[in-house]
Amino acid sequence: MPNVAHQLQLHFDPAHVAILRRIADAAGRNGARAYLVGGASRDAILGVPHLDLDVMYHGGGPDLPDAIAAGTGGSVTARTEFGTAKLEIEGLLVDLAIARRETYPHPGALPEVFPGTLEEDAARRDFSINAIAVSLSQGTWGDLFDPHHGFEDIKSGTVRALHGRSFADDATRILRAARYAGRLGFRLDGATAAWLARDMHHLGAISGDRVRHELVRIFREPEVSEILAMLEAWGAFRAVLPEWIVDAATLASAGKAAAEPGPQRDARMLALLAYAVAPGRVEALLDRLRPDAEGIKAVRDVHAVKSRYPQLAEPSLKGSDLVFALRGMDPAAVEVCALVAGDALVQGRLLDYLSRLRAIRPSLTGDDLLSLGVPEGPMVGRLLRELHVARLDGHLRSRDEEIAFLRARLPGA
Repeated sequence: MPNVAHQLQLHFDPAHVAILRRIADAAGRNGARAYLVGGASRDAILGVPHLDLDVMYHGGGPDLPDAIAAGTGGSVTARTEFGTAKLEIEGLLVDLAIARRETYPHPGALPEVFPGTLEEDAARRDFSINAIAVSLSQGTWGDLFDPHHGFEDIKSGTVRALHGRSFADDATRILRAARYAGRLGFRLDGATAAWLARDMHHLGAISGDRVRHELVRIFREPEVSEILAMLEAWGAFRAVLPEWIVDAATLASAGKAAAEPGPQRDARMLALLAYAVAPGRVEALLDRLRPDAEGIKAVRDVHAVKSRYPQLAEPSLKGSDLVFALRGMDPAAVEVCALVAGDALVQGRLLDYLSRLRAIRPSLTGDDLLSLGVPEGPMVGRLLRELHVARLDGHLRSRDEEIAFLRARLPGA
């Protein structure tokens, strides 16, 4: 069996290597063995960055996380009933989990989890490239436990499911297959591709929360356009909701839409994926995916903006007409339409709104109007709107011009 001690030394910061050794030593003193598992072991072999540290232990008692924390000078910051815990050691977060086995009561269900053997823990993984455990113990540091030949698949660039029930057991693995293939530049092996196509319909049984969670993880991938294109080619979106269309313009714009990080990225990406859905099916998609309030507004507003395209294409449209047509729309929705709208005039106007017009306001405030002699009442609001329109349409460019404009409209002027 291969040994990847050299890759561990190259891949991890020396301080992190020292912490992994201390975790293994503490586990050993309590009758357990520790292994680096999941994406951390895969990416160490590949030599690509991986920020998460996932450690699996086999043996020891139910209090092993506390014993490891005490033995390494760390602390347990969270734990679950399934023998998993989060450790913080010198500022480093480590996910610690007992070796487990899983059973699926029916397709689409969450698994039932029980303590298990090393073999059972490997068998519950999604793909062979994620079913590798790297020993962290003294004397076997770097030895691979690789019953499903994931090391060979990593070297050959292959995404391979472990068995023919894999996608029926958990159809979110379809979304993950695309994410790994896109991120790593891997391909599906023949059997995996056949099982995936056969069991695609099981995505319809996966809860909207789980589908959305996997999509959000895809949104953070550098190769997001390629991953989404793969899913569309496979028919994954239509398996989630039959009317869910993700067209070529959407796919071509996905990279730009995902490139800007921030709190609105997820809402913007959901709105982008909803762009080509028929207006009458938007609410069905929202019911299916169950996004948060921000995502709901972005998706609805994309279609509200699309419904205004004929107005936005009018040759005589003024800046004020554009701003009031888009007033109250989620900026994420406007950004999506600016990316995907096929009409160059509409696209340019949406970009002008985002980059310039939406920030334009009169210099004068309501208090300024009162001090200049405008009587309290509805006239204040009417004149502020007129000032705003004149500013948007380029008729006023300074505070002095606003004052002159206002005085010309006062009673008795």
